[in-house]
This record gives sequence, C-alpha cells and structure tokens, in this order.
Amino acid sequence: MFKKISFNSKVNSLSNDSSPIKRIEYLLEDNSLVRKQYFSANPYDSEAYIKLNLLKDITNLEISFMHNKRWHNKWPINKNTENIIPTLIQFEFVQDNKEYTWIIEPNIDYAYKN
Repeated sequence: MFKKISFNSKVNSLSNDSSPIKRIEYLLEDNSLVRKQYFSANPYDSEAYIKLNLLKDITNLEISFMHNKRWHNKWPINKNTENIIPTLIQFEFVQDNKEYTWIIEPNIDYAYKN
C-alpha cells in the first residue's frame, strides 16, 4: 500500500536568504507515515530533502481534502480546483488497533495562476 500527498507550504526558517515556501510530502512508506521537506517549492534535486518518520505501524491510511467547508476524497476535485490549495488536509489512520485523525493546514491561502 502506498499513498502520497505533496504541496507547497510556508515554512519558518532561520535564514532570510531563501524563500519560505517549500515542497512538503507526506507518504506511507513501509507502514510508516513519513514527512519529506524539500529545500525549495520546485526542487531541482528530487533527492535533496529532510526526512522525518512521524509514525510507525500505520494501517488504513485515508487522506481527505477540505474545500468550501466539505471533505473530499481526492484532489483536485474538478477542473476549477486544479490550481487551488485545499484549506485543510486530513489523515485518518489506524495504529495499534486505535483510530486517529490528524489535520494539517497547508499555510498558503492563494491559488496558482499562469
């Protein structure tokens, strides 16, 4: 089983020399919930990131996306949301036979425009 979500988010940094917008990935890897943070929003080197194993022994991971005060099971949900960042992202999972819900906010409130 493999699931992944990636998005750009504003990340606090000690340096003002680089953009605070970074690519973030959450993925299920070998039954562990993993967070990868890249050094830019559009990384040149896909192998250059900080990896953090958040939780082990995860099963039944489901990811949902908040848009217009409703949860959706996929993103984008239609053509109109292709360039919009969801308001919230929800992870529901089971660990040690207990159900958990974890909600994150991408921290960016604008849409991509060409």
